[in-house]
Amino acid sequence: MFIPFMYLTASTLSPGAVTVLTIHNTTKNGRLAGIAVAAGGTVTTAVFVAIAFFFATNNSMSHISLDTANRYQQAGAILILLMGLHIAYRSLFGVQQQNSQPRNSGQIAKGFFTGMALMIPHFPPAILFYTVILPQHTNPSELTTSILFMGLFKIILTIFWYCTLSFAAKPIQKWLFNAQIQRIIEFGVACFLIGTSITLFRQIGS
Repeated sequence: MFIPFMYLTASTLSPGAVTVLTIHNTTKNGRLAGIAVAAGGTVTTAVFVAIAFFFATNNSMSHISLDTANRYQQAGAILILLMGLHIAYRSLFGVQQQNSQPRNSGQIAKGFFTGMALMIPHFPPAILFYTVILPQHTNPSELTTSILFMGLFKIILTIFWYCTLSFAAKPIQKWLFNAQIQRIIEFGVACFLIGTSITLFRQIGS
């Protein structure tokens, strides 16, 4: 089980769109906004685990086609691209807030659903893990138990890692409440998201 553990750990800790948005929302809107993104990403991760468990218990793991997985990745890539374009527009032409204000529940909810959406492109590698990698390192009779165990590990690691990033980003929040710095950071985030979406589209086409 060492290889599955290492795979999940590496895939979770690797920088990605959720990582960038967690830090961005924390520095711009406060810790709760960053944690909301982390929570949304964790919920989508839990959905992946539930889907894998459902197919495993119904002996239909092979029924998940590559085309279906690619459609999910394509939808996620489109969402990330639109998000990147929106942030780029806001950084170039929007009005930046120059002081910290309490954020309302609507903005926190937006961060939560953003986190959920950003994890959608990870559906194909998640299914790859539960249908190909994990079965190679566990007994067939213990596959459902292994999915639950590894899924729980993934969920705990996901929320712990992104919340840690949010708490680590909080101390520099006041320093970042500067209009010019916010614009630079937001434009960098936008470029990263647009680049991520292009990479995902290229993976689908290859």
